[in-house]
Amino acid sequence: PSRAKLRIMSWNTHGLLAGKVRFRHILFQHNIVLLQETFVPTRQEDQLVYPDEYECFVSSRPQAKDLRHSGGGVAAFVRRELNATALPTSAEGDVLVL
Repeated sequence: PSRAKLRIMSWNTHGLLAGKVRFRHILFQHNIVLLQETFVPTRQEDQLVYPDEYECFVSSRPQAKDLRHSGGGVAAFVRRELNATALPTSAEGDVLVL
């Protein structure tokens, strides 16, 4: 019997996630896509748009106290058939445990 290959990609988007036109095309080529430096603001994680075939897990870096952009943030897009689950962690921002 043939075995399917697990394809994983890691990508530092440098805060340009919204401008990555080929993101959807790249996503469909992989089972798991791990993103760093997403710059997704806290409490706006649910505004990410992604295909139904994927589960999205996001950890945003808290806003800096002086209201400047704090950058950072990580996200993981995992094909639903892999049944991934986010585990609790005591780390603040920029950490996802799946």
